[in-house]
Amino acid sequence: MDIKIDKSKWSISSQRSSGGHHDEDAQYYENIAYRCYKCSCSCVFTAEEQKEAYEVTQKFVWWIPTRCSKCQEDLNTLLARDHEYQELWNSDKESVKQDEPLMKDWLHVIKDIESYGKKSNQSMITCLVKCINET
Repeated sequence: MDIKIDKSKWSISSQRSSGGHHDEDAQYYENIAYRCYKCSCSCVFTAEEQKEAYEVTQKFVWWIPTRCSKCQEDLNTLLARDHEYQELWNSDKESVKQDEPLMKDWLHVIKDIESYGKKSNQSMITCLVKCINET
């Protein structure tokens, strides 16, 4: 089934661009092959996924996924855990500083996030290592 491109639904910046991965005269989305950054598996950014990404969620038209759905799900879980730890740190820093297993786990989470190609909070890594060494 052909998935028609509706450039009027693209973000303003996408409408101003040269059309991303699509020929200027393209009328339909075409599947785009890519390799997952984390696990290196071959993946396909389907025409349906492109329509959703560009026309509904308004991602910039040059954007394509960098991770397979499994690795993206795993990364989202890690990011949620990192966020929970950060919230805990912000609300009760002194208790966190006394909980070495928690700090080690948080450090592991942050380093795992890096392995998915995301930048990590280097200052938090430094702080956690310092706190762990002091306990």
